[in-house]
Amino acid sequence: MGALSADDVTEDEIEKTDTILAGLAYQYIAAGAPHVTVLVSDRIAEQAIANSLSAVGVGDRTSVVEGRDLLTELTS
Repeated sequence: MGALSADDVTEDEIEKTDTILAGLAYQYIAAGAPHVTVLVSDRIAEQAIANSLSAVGVGDRTSVVEGRDLLTELTS
Protein backbone atom coordinates (compact mmCIF):
# COMPACT_ATOMS: atom_id res chain seq x y z
CA MET A 1 0.00 0.00 0.00
CA GLY A 2 1.40 3.36 -0.96
CA ALA A 3 1.79 6.30 1.39
CA LEU A 4 -1.03 8.82 1.59
CA SER A 5 -0.35 12.41 0.67
CA ALA A 6 -2.22 15.62 1.38
CA ASP A 7 -3.68 15.41 -2.14
CA ASP A 8 -5.34 12.03 -1.45
CA VAL A 9 -8.00 13.36 0.93
CA THR A 10 -9.95 16.59 0.55
CA GLU A 11 -10.65 18.96 3.43
CA ASP A 12 -14.36 18.30 2.93
CA GLU A 13 -13.81 14.55 3.40
CA ILE A 14 -11.88 15.19 6.60
CA GLU A 15 -14.64 17.44 7.97
CA LYS A 16 -17.25 14.79 7.17
CA THR A 17 -15.13 12.21 8.97
CA ASP A 18 -15.00 14.40 12.10
CA THR A 19 -18.80 14.51 12.15
CA ILE A 20 -19.03 10.76 11.64
CA LEU A 21 -16.61 10.12 14.52
CA ALA A 22 -18.75 12.18 16.90
CA GLY A 23 -21.85 10.29 15.79
CA LEU A 24 -20.18 6.90 16.21
CA ALA A 25 -18.96 7.80 19.69
CA TYR A 26 -22.51 8.78 20.66
CA GLN A 27 -23.94 5.56 19.20
CA TYR A 28 -21.47 3.39 21.13
CA ILE A 29 -22.36 5.16 24.39
CA ALA A 30 -26.09 4.89 23.62
CA ALA A 31 -25.61 1.16 23.00
CA GLY A 32 -24.11 0.74 26.46
CA ALA A 33 -20.36 1.22 26.10
CA PRO A 34 -19.01 2.50 29.43
CA HIS A 35 -16.48 4.83 27.76
CA VAL A 36 -15.43 5.78 24.23
CA THR A 37 -12.22 7.50 23.11
CA VAL A 38 -12.05 9.34 19.78
CA LEU A 39 -8.62 9.98 18.22
CA VAL A 40 -8.56 13.00 15.89
CA SER A 41 -5.94 14.78 13.81
CA ASP A 42 -6.45 18.42 14.76
CA ARG A 43 -7.28 20.58 17.75
CA ILE A 44 -10.34 22.21 16.19
CA ALA A 45 -11.94 18.80 15.62
CA GLU A 46 -10.93 17.75 19.13
CA GLN A 47 -12.76 20.70 20.68
CA ALA A 48 -15.77 20.51 18.36
CA ILE A 49 -16.34 16.80 18.99
CA ALA A 50 -15.85 17.18 22.74
CA ASN A 51 -18.33 20.09 22.82
CA SER A 52 -20.88 18.17 20.75
CA LEU A 53 -20.69 15.07 22.93
CA SER A 54 -20.99 17.19 26.07
CA ALA A 55 -24.01 18.99 24.62
CA VAL A 56 -25.86 15.69 24.20
CA GLY A 57 -24.99 14.58 27.71
CA VAL A 58 -22.27 11.99 27.13
CA GLY A 59 -19.17 14.12 27.62
CA ASP A 60 -18.44 12.43 30.94
CA ARG A 61 -18.21 9.04 29.20
CA THR A 62 -16.09 10.13 26.24
CA SER A 63 -12.53 11.28 25.67
CA VAL A 64 -11.38 13.12 22.58
CA VAL A 65 -7.63 13.03 22.01
CA GLU A 66 -5.62 14.94 19.42
CA GLY A 67 -3.08 12.59 17.83
CA ARG A 68 -0.01 14.80 18.18
CA ASP A 69 -0.72 15.28 21.89
CA LEU A 70 -0.96 11.51 22.28
CA LEU A 71 2.33 10.94 20.47
CA THR A 72 4.06 13.58 22.58
CA GLU A 73 2.76 11.97 25.76
CA LEU A 74 3.79 8.49 24.64
CA THR A 75 7.31 9.55 23.67
CA SER A 76 8.12 11.79 26.64
